[in-house]
Amino acid sequence: MTTAVAKLSVPVETPPTVPGDQSNVAQMELWKLQTKAHFNMMQSYANFQTWFHRVMIGQCTPAMKEQIRSHPEYDSIGRDGIALLKIIKSIMHSFEPGRESPVHSMMTLKEQFYTIKQ
Repeated sequence: MTTAVAKLSVPVETPPTVPGDQSNVAQMELWKLQTKAHFNMMQSYANFQTWFHRVMIGQCTPAMKEQIRSHPEYDSIGRDGIALLKIIKSIMHSFEPGRESPVHSMMTLKEQFYTIKQ
């Protein structure tokens, strides 16, 4: 799951293929086990994305939540935590006209720090 967050994409798991010889009981049982494991993995990915969405929204400030809700892609993501993280990343890394650049903000902070008086 941490790889999904780091890469900003959930891995696509292909379901196991049905064995060619369906009369072989051992192969069919193995296929059933692999299919069940595949279903459980897909279910855990879905549960993780919903949980991750709740955690990410819970950590946001009210102002950030408003920016997220006003994003054009917000209505289409549903409870997808990875898509929400992509939206947050795009908001945080985009430059808005009228805002100071990060370099200018750092210089202003340093200036305010060094000119502090008691």
